[in-house]
Amino acid sequence: RSRTGRLLPPKTGMLAMTVQGMLRGQQRPISLVPVYLGYEHIMEVATYLKELKGKNKEKESMWQVLGSLRKLKNFGQGYVTFGKPINLKDFLDRQVEDWQSSVTRGAEEPERPQWLTPAVNRLAETVMRGINDAAAANSVNLTALAILSSEHHALTREELLAQLRVYQGLLKEVPYTQDVNVPTATAEELWSQAKRTDKFTINEDTMGQVIGLENANAIAMTYYRNNILHLMIVPGIVATALVAKKQQTLTQLIEQVQQVYPMLQAELFLSHEVDEVPLWVEAIVEELQRQGLVSFSGGVYHMVSRESAQWLQLQLLARSASETLQRYSIVLELLQQAQPIQRAELERHSITLAERLSAIHGINAPEFYDKKVMSTFIASLKGQELLNVNDDGQQIAAPAIGALSDRIDALIDPPVLQTIRQSVQQLLVEMQKKADNSG
Repeated sequence: RSRTGRLLPPKTGMLAMTVQGMLRGQQRPISLVPVYLGYEHIMEVATYLKELKGKNKEKESMWQVLGSLRKLKNFGQGYVTFGKPINLKDFLDRQVEDWQSSVTRGAEEPERPQWLTPAVNRLAETVMRGINDAAAANSVNLTALAILSSEHHALTREELLAQLRVYQGLLKEVPYTQDVNVPTATAEELWSQAKRTDKFTINEDTMGQVIGLENANAIAMTYYRNNILHLMIVPGIVATALVAKKQQTLTQLIEQVQQVYPMLQAELFLSHEVDEVPLWVEAIVEELQRQGLVSFSGGVYHMVSRESAQWLQLQLLARSASETLQRYSIVLELLQQAQPIQRAELERHSITLAERLSAIHGINAPEFYDKKVMSTFIASLKGQELLNVNDDGQQIAAPAIGALSDRIDALIDPPVLQTIRQSVQQLLVEMQKKADNSG
């Protein structure tokens, strides 16, 4: 897991060695067990923020370890959960036809078969999905998700408790997987636990408590939110579609999710396949209706009135997906306007635009302009054949990318979308000036 709180793209070296061990005639059964580690406090989060701003990574030393002992206090609980074991022989049987023909006997060194690299990559992907399948929702990451989704990183106590109940209802009634750890505590008990970690500010007046985050701490709290973002990203997309369109049929909601799902799956290691999306979306929207966040009449789902308390809850759920969609919009807009473009340039300019959008609209999320996250999205576009490469190695948008861009743009707040489009145009002007000067 990176210090953004997201799972890192898997490194496959040890997995490849393990598979090659089986090709040497290893007889003992081998199973890989995905393990999810979750915490309510990580002391190294602040270090990542400094590195993201350009500071060189510091080597860890014994003095740093000893110094950290002074900081030890009650930082909540840790969680260790286990996913479904992956039997390596069974996995290879499913993935590679006649893989055992590559097995050698005795001291003979096996050749590296052509199927090895793609099979190991699929195995790594399966392990990462298994880790996320066993995620643990807890008081801190759920509270962080709610408050970071609010417009000014502050909610009344009543609003926070209501949002925690929304999350709990979705996790219990529409479980991401059966391995996810869902807290059994009440919303009040969850907030009481989160409060003890001293991560949140509490301001009290005659009308009650307002719970929030200071700006610097809000950035650090994205780590905890990102631990469980994959659990709420699809409900967030469903809520976003309802907020943006005011009313949607079930078919329209399913189409909205299906179009962006392959990119979400690649970025967040989602285990559900695309053909499972329709039933998943249907279960989500039915749960939102049960909770009173949407209504249903005439074959259409409607968002609730702005005057109702549930209106804010739907908004907060939608905002859990907003930064992801905004990042996608940046890359797609730039790709369409600046093509053909080298991949390194596409990544670099996308990061520049994301940093600008972050500064203008107050997006306090380090991963919003993280290079690895941008690179993963661009790679997923290529994997979906939405991105082609010309003879000069430059990236060219496939025709279908326009429809994807339009679908995503329709889900983004108009002021934010306007900033993205204006910033892309300004960047294109600067790129042209540099090209003219170099010419």
